[in-house]
Amino acid sequence: MKRAALFALLLSAAAAAAIDWREVASVRIPEGEAASVAVDGETVWKKPNPLPYDAEIEYLESTGTQFIDTGVYDAEPYEFFLRFSLAADNVNNNSLFGTFINGRRMVFMTKLANGKNRLQGSHGAVGNNFTFFDAVNDTIYTLRVHQAGSYWYEVNGGARVNKSFGDDLSTANGTLYVMSRHGNSQPIKGKLFACKIWDNNGVLVRDFQPVRAGATGYLYDRVSGQLYGNAGTGAFVLGPDKE
Repeated sequence: MKRAALFALLLSAAAAAAIDWREVASVRIPEGEAASVAVDGETVWKKPNPLPYDAEIEYLESTGTQFIDTGVYDAEPYEFFLRFSLAADNVNNNSLFGTFINGRRMVFMTKLANGKNRLQGSHGAVGNNFTFFDAVNDTIYTLRVHQAGSYWYEVNGGARVNKSFGDDLSTANGTLYVMSRHGNSQPIKGKLFACKIWDNNGVLVRDFQPVRAGATGYLYDRVSGQLYGNAGTGAFVLGPDKE
């Protein structure tokens, strides 16, 4: 007969192999010792996952209709970091980040004759556009933009480039989208590997990691512990699980 009382056992992999699990009612396994227990090839116990997803993945890929609303309201200056790549078949004004409401704070693209995507910034009034760089298709880049009192940006961790504008867009402009822009939404075609956002006090308010729950992709915010799902249509293409 199986024991009715609780059987609490601290075990190693070798000890687990020596136990007749048919005689054990319950087991306490130290954290990190085992992810599951199988009897005759059948899993009889699996460590509970305390996180709201099944696996971290390398990236979320938008096919041009998927994007995330970060929930961060663009009422104050802020700083953001993106790690991404752009597909070859983007078109003019497909956008990577930001808002288009009551002015512009966004990162968008212009398609060049040579097939590359020119990544551009726009800040404030119409016409305050400038070029970050011309992106090689399907190449991973990082972009860090600071617009809290002053405006500067860094590409791939390189030299800081300072910019100056006539207006600072200190009024509210809606929540910030990633892989698109809020207002006149035009999602990019490409991959997002990471996204971070700081408020105007330098406090990290979003630290996004691509994850999957089953076959559905999300951004998991390590700050709030919340999942952020697709605010567009269709479904993200999922990158491979992280090792």
